[in-house]
Amino acid sequence: MEIQEWIVKNLNDDSVIIEAGAASGTDTLWFSQTFPKGRIFAFEPLTVSFNRTLERIANCDNVEVYNVALGPTESTEELYVSSNKVSSSLLKPTGHIQFHPRVSFENKSTVRTINLDNFLKDQRVEQVDLMWLDMQGYEHTVLSHSSETLSKTRYLYSEVSLKEMYANSVLYNEFKSWLKERGFEVLHEFLYWEDMGNVLFYNENLDTEEI
Repeated sequence: MEIQEWIVKNLNDDSVIIEAGAASGTDTLWFSQTFPKGRIFAFEPLTVSFNRTLERIANCDNVEVYNVALGPTESTEELYVSSNKVSSSLLKPTGHIQFHPRVSFENKSTVRTINLDNFLKDQRVEQVDLMWLDMQGYEHTVLSHSSETLSKTRYLYSEVSLKEMYANSVLYNEFKSWLKERGFEVLHEFLYWEDMGNVLFYNENLDTEEI
């Protein structure tokens, strides 16, 4: 089953969705159209990609897009900007250079970071139905500093690292064990590549039901 098909079957029209790493807004637009009564919060630190997302969702009233990265605190960090834009990361590229030599990281950009727990408190969000993370190895860092958000998230769809692609990234097995300690179990694995993949987790501590 494709992840989009699963999402349509399992989430309600009024779902709250957190998307980090919106890139050019393709998924953002799909979330908006699929959940017309929902609230979608999208984050994209790279300005050129953020602007493309804004253009794409210009007529979507249920989406808020922020030109920031999620991180441990409110701060500024250096983003390693990739030539293809979508591989940009707050972590220094290591294995990515060997696995994908056509993608270069010649530039950096100073970006603002915010803490997800603090953000959702300000938004008065009580529960997150789906957290969709595509952060190039930075997922564990964000989640480990957003424990309140994680505890009230029903489903987590996260990119995972099978090899070290970025410095200090947490590999999948450790990430999975860490999430299990917090009540999350694997629902579906999408591990199609040698280096990275995506995994859907569900929170056993909340009232979730697989269809």
